Order: sequence, then C-alpha cells, then structure tokens
Amino acid sequence: TIKAGRNFMGNAFNNGVEYYNLHPVETIDMMRRIYGDEETAIFCKLSAFKYRMRVGLKKRDEEDIREDLQKELDYLTKYNELTHA
Repeated sequence: TIKAGRNFMGNAFNNGVEYYNLHPVETIDMMRRIYGDEETAIFCKLSAFKYRMRVGLKKRDEEDIREDLQKELDYLTKYNELTHA
C-alpha cells in the first residue's frame, strides 16, 4: 500500500540498508541546511519525476513498482512541505 504522510526517508528509502544510518542527521535535512529549502524543494520535485519515469522499468514486479511510487509520493510530499511552509 502506498501511504501519504509517512516520515520522510521512511521504510521505502532505507530498507534496512546500513549506509543510510551513517550520519546522525538525514541527508534531506543536511541538504536543507546547506542549500536551503528552495533548492532542496527543487531536488525533491525532480527526484519525484525520476521515480515516476522509471516505474516498472527495473524488475517490473509489483513490489518494485509500489516502491518507486512510494518514493515519488514521499518526494512530492516533502516538496509540498518545503514550498508551503
């Protein structure tokens, strides 16, 4: 199930991969501090586009498609959060 309103970089992103936990601050938060909300919002919008364009092009199974759609939604949610704050 694809869910809106999840914690950004939630399960669809880290999937238990160890390198996502190397830093005490999430990468998206570092980006906000370094580049500001406007540039980070652009990154989120473009990342959402990337995930939409590749839906079904990797493994083409239902789980892979759902994961890419969830990532798209996560990035769009963060984009909206950053542009409507």
